[in-house]
Amino acid sequence: MQSDRDTSALALPESGGDTIKSPPSAGETISSRDMSKRKRLRDWHIVNWCLLGWYDFILQHRRTIVGPLWQTLQIAVWAAGLVIVFGPFHAGQPNYIPYVVAGLVVWGLLSSCLQSGTAVFTTNAALILNIPNPLTLYVIRSLSLITLRFAFQLLVFVPVAIYYHLPINMSLLWIVPGTLLILVCFGSGMMILGVVGARMRDLEHLITAVMRFLFFATPIFWIPDQGTLRSFLALANPMAWFLDLVRLPLLGQSPSVQILMLCTVMTVLIMTAASVVHRRYGRFVPTWL
Repeated sequence: MQSDRDTSALALPESGGDTIKSPPSAGETISSRDMSKRKRLRDWHIVNWCLLGWYDFILQHRRTIVGPLWQTLQIAVWAAGLVIVFGPFHAGQPNYIPYVVAGLVVWGLLSSCLQSGTAVFTTNAALILNIPNPLTLYVIRSLSLITLRFAFQLLVFVPVAIYYHLPINMSLLWIVPGTLLILVCFGSGMMILGVVGARMRDLEHLITAVMRFLFFATPIFWIPDQGTLRSFLALANPMAWFLDLVRLPLLGQSPSVQILMLCTVMTVLIMTAASVVHRRYGRFVPTWL
């Protein structure tokens, strides 16, 4: 009688109550519902880090009079200086001013990715040492900040395009995939530069020096002539490939098949290298900070 009483006390309710589920066994796979929930959490986490990039952008222009329009004014002043100094040497070139302005805007995107990449992890050292976030999130945060800068710098090209009556055609659609390809390629490069820069702090100063040389070696304010040294520099310089990838659509022209192939191959190679560097050396970044 006592055993029957004990058994009835431990019995689960037959109906109308909550059932007690046993924990999943060690060999049981994760359900599709759990996988989708994790994916939504991961996607939301990425959105939050993009918003942090927007927050960084707002903080840079806090308590200023014109706010983010300083990005537009800086490019405008820079372009005006180059046109005044080098414009007389290209007096016979049509649409030279739109050529220079578009080149400066795209160059700002390229150079910002490379220069920010060397310090993408060192500037976030406090977060990396205290919160176990993936390193890619810090790259996404920096890329979102750079993209916002590029968007405001691109505004300076609008009045120039209207004044010079640049054609509006289907070539403009190449701006979006060209910009995305730049962000993917140079974002992967930021991962490589960030890992190496965390180990070797001299890399930041080296990239700054190299970028000053590349500014003059890239056809931003000069036009490459066929069969000259300038033409060779434009062909052998990867920065020139990605520059024309977005500048040509801004000028109403489609990028050539050669440029598209070169940029695509370069992107695949850098993405592969970034994946290898992240897997082999990413775990050492906290110890190098």
